[in-house]
Amino acid sequence: MMRFLKRWRSKLPSSTKNFEKDHAAIMAMIGDFKDKRFREIPPDPRQVDPERLRQLRERLTNKYAYQWRATEANGELVDALFHTITESDGTRMGLGPAKITINDKGVGPPIFVGPRGHVQIMRSSEYKLHYYITAHSINVLDFVNNYDHALRLLNNLLPGCGFSVHALSKRTVVRLEKDGQSGPWIECGSVALGLVLAILDHAERRPEDLEHWRSI
Repeated sequence: MMRFLKRWRSKLPSSTKNFEKDHAAIMAMIGDFKDKRFREIPPDPRQVDPERLRQLRERLTNKYAYQWRATEANGELVDALFHTITESDGTRMGLGPAKITINDKGVGPPIFVGPRGHVQIMRSSEYKLHYYITAHSINVLDFVNNYDHALRLLNNLLPGCGFSVHALSKRTVVRLEKDGQSGPWIECGSVALGLVLAILDHAERRPEDLEHWRSI
């Protein structure tokens, strides 16, 4: 029977095999959160690796790594900062909280659909808001070269954090600022790259400052 099962699996279309592989990877990522409901959002278990962030920062400043910066750097940034996995179609998936309204038996409120298709959820104190942890897609944007995307990364990782830019005669420097405290000046070729480097520097030194359940 086992031999037959292996033979049958080998004949599955590649799309089916990819789906099974992707589903297994996502279930492994969700792990102990599977089938659990919480009245409060649970703590974010994701921890960044400071050494990995340092290596990324150093490679981004390497003038010979231009091809990597153009093709792979943004994806590796997302992997390091958001703990993503990559599905067969290239989509990156990460963990995040979602909401659900259920009763003590795990059943949601009844839904009434009117004659014109108007949907109304029947409200009752029996049903309460809960949270669960699921997988969702994470955007890979051009953080390294695009100022708007780099700013979005900063706001999502370190909300409330600002920055200063000095455009000098032959170089540009950027530093992060928040609550009267400033990070080191980061020399860069563009403001977008400077923001990314400053984010990595801050996350390496103070990973506890990163937003819980961050996404992009």
